[in-house]
Amino acid sequence: MLSLATLAGVGGMMESGYSMNGPGSMVGTIAIMMAIVTVHECGHFIAARSQGIRVSKFAIGFGPSLITTKRDDVEYSLRLIPLGGYVAFPEDMPTEDDQAPVFDPEDPDLLKNRSVPERALVISAGVLANIIFAYTVLLLQVGTVGKAIIDYEPGVRLPDIVRGTAAERCGLQDNDVLMQIDEWNVPASSRQVSDVVHRIKMSGGREMEFIVQRGGERIMVELYSIEGRRRH
Repeated sequence: MLSLATLAGVGGMMESGYSMNGPGSMVGTIAIMMAIVTVHECGHFIAARSQGIRVSKFAIGFGPSLITTKRDDVEYSLRLIPLGGYVAFPEDMPTEDDQAPVFDPEDPDLLKNRSVPERALVISAGVLANIIFAYTVLLLQVGTVGKAIIDYEPGVRLPDIVRGTAAERCGLQDNDVLMQIDEWNVPASSRQVSDVVHRIKMSGGREMEFIVQRGGERIMVELYSIEGRRRH
């Protein structure tokens, strides 16, 4: 069963199973973004380290550092703003930081001294890691949750009837389920809403008989155009 957002004065948003409102959705969005960024930067990092290329920093997030640790000449940090990240490679020239190591410009382990294919692998590894990650998540979802199958039921739900319209005057109420138009039964299919809208448009404003399901019973409602009058 689908919802109809616009039908002879029916208005409002179509029903949805997910809401983007509230703090929970914000936390979820940040968590997903952090996961994508982490996988992306890990791709760059692993591609460089696996080829023996020097890496100086690995950071998730931007701004002030929340957690910082150093291991094997690499500074790892988690930063305040979760909108990105970066993998930094050491410079071959002195910097303002006196403790930063200075390497021979000809050091073969500097990224700039590697071959084009090796550098290309490091640069593209972030995107490749994201593709592999997305594919893995998809496989896990299909394997554990299964593929979503929509089970359609006959009828179209009318979520909100706009006050003062022909729909209200003829007796339609919020959350009525439209089951039949004249002699045509609303089928159980993905085209329920479009078929209903098409039949109403093709009626040319003539009187139509609706069968709606309301509170466990079926009720007949005669729908008229705006100028129409109820039959006696």
